[in-house]
Amino acid sequence: MPDSGLPFGVSGSSQSVQCARGCSQTADLIGPIKMIDQERGAGKLYMDPMAFRDPLWQFNKDGIYRFGSTGLNFLHGPGYWRLNPAIYKTFKITERVNTEFRVESFNATNTPAWSNPNTTSGGMRLDPVTGNLRTDIPFSTALGNFMTITGASTGRVIRFGLRVAF
Repeated sequence: MPDSGLPFGVSGSSQSVQCARGCSQTADLIGPIKMIDQERGAGKLYMDPMAFRDPLWQFNKDGIYRFGSTGLNFLHGPGYWRLNPAIYKTFKITERVNTEFRVESFNATNTPAWSNPNTTSGGMRLDPVTGNLRTDIPFSTALGNFMTITGASTGRVIRFGLRVAF
């Protein structure tokens, strides 16, 4: 995948493996992975959610306990970059007293660092016969925020400082 952010995997419901100890389950990969990522936020898709299926959906059809077909952390979230400039200036007040003035900025361009998408494939509301997203409810409800990015880090921070050394 083209982005260079943090790795993530797509999870599925652990009920399809009947694991009593809280095992984690991955989703099935049923189609090509397509990057959508045109706009980020609630209800905006990052990757095509129809490429994945919760194994519990297949279990409900054939009753076979099994693990999902994807691995752990095989995808990458959105990358980010930051510009963190700082300016320092030292002034000599007397022979033994120095003063340092600082201006530091973190994320000076105020570029958001988006979090990874919601990866719980069990949140999708699927038609029990076809396996497609249900069309009798709103799209965002049927999707259950699966494969959407809903969070980002904080914005720009500018900090001033004055230090006196004697």
